[in-house]
Amino acid sequence: MPKHFPCLPPISCPGCAITFAFARQLGLFQGLLVLYFTALHKFPESKTDIFNIIGVVLFAMGEPGLKTFLKAFFCDQLRAQEPKPYVKEDRVQARRRMRWLVAWSCSLPAVFYVFSPSNWPKTFIISASIMGVTLILFLLGIRVYRCKESAGHGRRLPIFSVFKASLLKWKLDYPTSPNHFFRNDENQLCLSPRIKILRRLDKSAIVESSNLSPEEQRNAGRLCTVREVKEIKLLFKMIPLWINFVVLGLLVSTGDTFFPEQGNNLNDDADLCTVLLIIRSISPIILGFLLKLVVRNWDTKTKKQAQILKIWAGMMLSVFCCAVAWRVEVHRLNIVNKEGLQYKPDDVIPMSIFWLAPQFILLGLTQALASDGLNEFVTYEFPESTQKYVKSINEFVIGIGSFLNILCVHANGSLFSDTLNLSRLDKYYKTLTVVSFINFCSCFLFISTIYASNEGRVAVDEFLQTSDAADAV
Repeated sequence: MPKHFPCLPPISCPGCAITFAFARQLGLFQGLLVLYFTALHKFPESKTDIFNIIGVVLFAMGEPGLKTFLKAFFCDQLRAQEPKPYVKEDRVQARRRMRWLVAWSCSLPAVFYVFSPSNWPKTFIISASIMGVTLILFLLGIRVYRCKESAGHGRRLPIFSVFKASLLKWKLDYPTSPNHFFRNDENQLCLSPRIKILRRLDKSAIVESSNLSPEEQRNAGRLCTVREVKEIKLLFKMIPLWINFVVLGLLVSTGDTFFPEQGNNLNDDADLCTVLLIIRSISPIILGFLLKLVVRNWDTKTKKQAQILKIWAGMMLSVFCCAVAWRVEVHRLNIVNKEGLQYKPDDVIPMSIFWLAPQFILLGLTQALASDGLNEFVTYEFPESTQKYVKSINEFVIGIGSFLNILCVHANGSLFSDTLNLSRLDKYYKTLTVVSFINFCSCFLFISTIYASNEGRVAVDEFLQTSDAADAV
């Protein structure tokens, strides 16, 4: 029986890294192809909804975590080019940011050609073609990629090991001395984070009184280190916040789906809708840059408070975003009914597309504040060896919103018709406004009771200073 039951592969492993990237990009490619064929009505009408769900699921499974991985993988390539033995991490990150910005800037002109709200088959097939070409180019570079696996950065998360050991010791009493814990370097009696519901996991680090030595108990899968227990407890501590971000992902996915459709056939140049999408993409970057300049010299405690405020602000803006979209859609439908355009989906609606600008900007700011706040919160709470996993989970959780969006649309099927002019998108937005408000309140509650206190925090240095060689003994 293996000693560890991994949850995720080590991202820094060269073979796993390439496999991870290939699987993610392949998922995106397949998802776009399926959506292309459904947009062309190539499948039987009775099965169109099923294939739509398959396409969105493939896309949702492929997108989350890819950006996080690519940034880390790109940094590995840049470090390999640095003069040895001293690698300047600041220079590596600066080069990565600059090249990432250049690539992102080059993609902006393509948006004007690729994106077309009135011609989704064109959008999907061009996007799939670009993804297919980049996938081939990525595979062609396998022989020249450099990826160094370092101790601690390629470790697996021992989720099942901790659970197994804690279940085997379910009936053991909690120890009265910190010496009963295995490799308890900080001499803690109550292992952090101190959350009552997770306290039973501490038992997986208790050294049993038996003829077996601690190392033999560990090899038998009955013992974990204090370090491993803390990592898994930190991971489970994030679950309430991740639930909030699933709802946020639903709102973001709804905006990305329906906001461009609202802009279709409005009384302006169709390219202005693309401009709004670009503004929605740029606003998070500008805001993130300005916020980093502001908090750069703040102390650790103040930075954590700023991260929490960013998450709160993002959740609050999501409520305003849904409310604004709701009222704008009410205004749009009033014009449609006044002009008698209910059954004329191709006719131009006498309404400026700039009515949609506030909701596009609010959507971008919502995602920027909440997502960046979550990733920075992870940086503060988790050791560097675990951050890559957790940031990938962050993206995956938000990506679940794409799938949840489909379920919500089907659950509210009576509000939707064949055209947007006959649908009651305003009522759907009204429902999402209520949902986002409840989500904001629950997020406020979770952060106030679980995350705001420093008591449950495990410093990054605590793990980095722990000898990885000791785990191999």
